[in-house]
Amino acid sequence: MKICFFIETLSKGGAERVIANLSNYLVNLKEIENVDILNIYNTDVAYKLDEKVNLYTIETKYVRYENLLNNGNKISKLVFKVKKFFKNIYRKRKVEKFYKKSNYDVIIAFLPEPSFMILSLKNKLNIPIIISERNDPNKEYNNIRAKHLMKKLYPLADGIVFQTPDAKKYFDGIVNSNYEIIPNPVNDLFIKNPYSEERKKVIVNVGRIEGQKNQLLLIKSFEKIMDKFPDYKLIIYGEGSKKEELIKYINERKLNNRVVLAGQVDNIYDKIYDASLFVLSSDYEGMPNALIEAMCLGLPVISTDCPCGGPKMLIKDGVNGFLVPVNDENIMSETISRILADDKLRKELSINASKLKEMVSSNVVNQKWLKFIQTIAKGEK
Repeated sequence: MKICFFIETLSKGGAERVIANLSNYLVNLKEIENVDILNIYNTDVAYKLDEKVNLYTIETKYVRYENLLNNGNKISKLVFKVKKFFKNIYRKRKVEKFYKKSNYDVIIAFLPEPSFMILSLKNKLNIPIIISERNDPNKEYNNIRAKHLMKKLYPLADGIVFQTPDAKKYFDGIVNSNYEIIPNPVNDLFIKNPYSEERKKVIVNVGRIEGQKNQLLLIKSFEKIMDKFPDYKLIIYGEGSKKEELIKYINERKLNNRVVLAGQVDNIYDKIYDASLFVLSSDYEGMPNALIEAMCLGLPVISTDCPCGGPKMLIKDGVNGFLVPVNDENIMSETISRILADDKLRKELSINASKLKEMVSSNVVNQKWLKFIQTIAKGEK
């Protein structure tokens, strides 16, 4: 069987990581002849690929990932969208040409824009297409264009992979494709027994510093209780467009000695393994990789109970972590305080959180993907 993944880039991101890990697994199976990845843009590749995985790009000219982000003012955003529209006409022709000369058994598109593009070519390509929904649909399709294209094109998919039941529910009555609910796999580096020594007095957060991740909520929540826990620090790992906003708040509130923006690091599992607590403060998520990884390392965790249901699929409230309402400083700070003050509770949460690896180990998740891909490629229901 010949498989091709289709995505915009393989820069940092949850969807990109899943493609890389899944490709590395599939390419070493005897029933898989080859695995290719087609990127729209020629950017840096953030994840290591097996040498047998073939990587192709539609755009030959290198571009920094940051230059693909639409973070300007209203006028520059409009210009950006107009340019992208006309360039996508050209890119679509190249995508069509690429796939027409191939003999893939299945194409797997991740994220809305690649899914829109490949499904718009469905009638010209005699290849089964799987699309993968990776985020909260209420956020992904919150404008007229995206919702229209989704309703028009997604019913053409031969199969859809969702991360949560809540995400699947959004599409009820819109698409009737064969589907599967598959969580993200955890990298084997995060499969460890819980840290058994005395933990460092740090709270950690890992993720892009963007509005969606709402690290400002976490900083404010920590600020409310930090005098009660003078030995603790909050460390945030990641980069993003909201970093300067966080720096400004930290400086204005004189939190420099207690809140650290540590940037992006490669060995994150080593950095957070012995932390006292992991907190995810997002307004919305698909299936949050950072939360999965923290739990598999055996960290006590708190997460916002954000749409589209990824955290509540992972956390049994009060057993292997705690769920708190989105954007609620008071409850988040109270929950942080409760965990930091109770050593026995932290140990129980740690042990129970680590059991998540039984559900999200790469072997379990990859086998679910393989079975679904084979079903769609063979035209089975």
